[in-house]
Amino acid sequence: MDLTFNTFSPDMPHQTIMVASHERSGTHFLMNSMAKAFGYHAETWIDLDWHKIPINYFAPQDITQLTAQFRGQKLANPFKSHHQADFFAPVIEDVLGTMAVLYIYRNPWDVMQSMCRLLNQYDWHEGPKCATPADLMRAQPEGHMMRYQMKQHPSMLGRWQSHVSGWLELAETHDKIVPVAYEDLRDDYAATMMKVAERVVGMTPQDSTPPDKVHNVVQPRDAGVEDSPVSDEDQGFMDDVAGDLMKKLGY
Repeated sequence: MDLTFNTFSPDMPHQTIMVASHERSGTHFLMNSMAKAFGYHAETWIDLDWHKIPINYFAPQDITQLTAQFRGQKLANPFKSHHQADFFAPVIEDVLGTMAVLYIYRNPWDVMQSMCRLLNQYDWHEGPKCATPADLMRAQPEGHMMRYQMKQHPSMLGRWQSHVSGWLELAETHDKIVPVAYEDLRDDYAATMMKVAERVVGMTPQDSTPPDKVHNVVQPRDAGVEDSPVSDEDQGFMDDVAGDLMKKLGY
């Protein structure tokens, strides 16, 4: 496989990164932040979610075959993935031998509101199209989003819980996996990017101001689904499914 991507010069402190997340959690906001602050090429990321490169994205061993080609290089193009941690777990040592992983997560109610808007805009069957975020978080995953799953989940909220908890558990035993809260990136941008700089990049951010809102995760709110508060019934469901994790994360 002959692949050519942008590389940093050998004497620069950058290292190759992968930005991983559950959908609608700030993936592109973080990739564009890495571009603005450190010179990565976020508009030409290496996509592990679609078949743009001739490998089987459902097979972890093919991911390591891809990443092994860049061992010893410093790619300016970030890798991007919405796959769950259990997809990467069997090959995580090989992956981390080539890159660091930034895992960005977000309050699940905000994730469901953003996903509800987006799924209703798609012409294709990406996932369950529901009238409200409350309906979506109770719906079983379906459609093309199943490409990110190693197993089925009883609800979209359960899927979020599994995704976030799996990556955070991997991060507890692997220093090269760095969790980033979307809310920290949004509300305390400079300090959050400095933390990323210290843990991953090895250089001071070149720019301490965030990308403009066009490069944030939040879609324009004109798709027929407005942001709404969490009802007592919805909060009870969230507590039952993901309460322990949400409390741990401060949500």
